[in-house]
Amino acid sequence: MADDLRKLIADGEKLGFTYMGQKVHGGHLIFMHENGKRLTASSTPSSFSSWKQTRKDMERISGRLLPRDNKSGKRTFVKVQRMDLRRSGLEVQNAEIVDRLVDRADVIRGEFRHLALSPNNRNAQRARDLLEEFTEIKEELTAHHRIISPIF
Repeated sequence: MADDLRKLIADGEKLGFTYMGQKVHGGHLIFMHENGKRLTASSTPSSFSSWKQTRKDMERISGRLLPRDNKSGKRTFVKVQRMDLRRSGLEVQNAEIVDRLVDRADVIRGEFRHLALSPNNRNAQRARDLLEEFTEIKEELTAHHRIISPIF
């Protein structure tokens, strides 16, 4: 008995069919379902998909489906564990620090531009102080792997 025929008989038994034999040598295969319906299939099909269609007929008669084999040419994907993209407490804390530093750097930029509009000794000293504070913020942001644009 050929492997394909054994597989067809095994699939039929899973769906409630009983293999009754062949009409004559090399003739048609006869299956009987437990509900009394009879199915006849060719034992030497001319088409490669004939036995697949016989399985489909068995599924229709029984009202149940066989598990699919993955040789049908359809893509199968391996289920992969999803990445956990939630931020940890430390990451949230670092993000808050970076946001505060960037906001302060933006305020310093605005003050620096305002001081540059009216140059005098007092504004020049204040601009030096702002430049020094901006440099410290820039170094701290570099430690947090964040680069900001220059002050001017």
